Amino acid sequence: MAQPIDPTRVISGNYGYVYDESGRWLANVTSFNATYDYAKEDVPRAGTRRVGKKTMTIEGTGSMMFHKVSSYFIDKVLSATANESAPFLTELNVKLEDPENGGTERWRIKGVQFDNAPLINFEVGSLMEEEYNFTFDDHELVERIEE
Repeated sequence: MAQPIDPTRVISGNYGYVYDESGRWLANVTSFNATYDYAKEDVPRAGTRRVGKKTMTIEGTGSMMFHKVSSYFIDKVLSATANESAPFLTELNVKLEDPENGGTERWRIKGVQFDNAPLINFEVGSLMEEEYNFTFDDHELVERIEE
């Protein structure tokens, strides 16, 4: 008979880490997500009223939220605004672990290009955060958490 999950095995986001392409820990990242979106087209089928679906394209999108502590990352993203430079293309390495779970999951997010460059934003009495949205071409699951 199936048993309820052990609640200590549920991963805490407190142990999520993001590293840039040079291996630098972006310690001020407070949230990260990367997702594939599947664009499908309807496929009418003979002999049924039910419409099938066919995946036509796949798009990788994501976002990162940062505590504002320096200009390090905005300088990298803004390099794409120079007329003589190519768009900033990078790779992000993400690690998720939890001492209670005992496992580690690592992802390489490849071909990352940023959709925005948050120049300046502040609110008196608030901690400053920056959100970076991005697209990506590919991924690699480098290490997985086993059951």
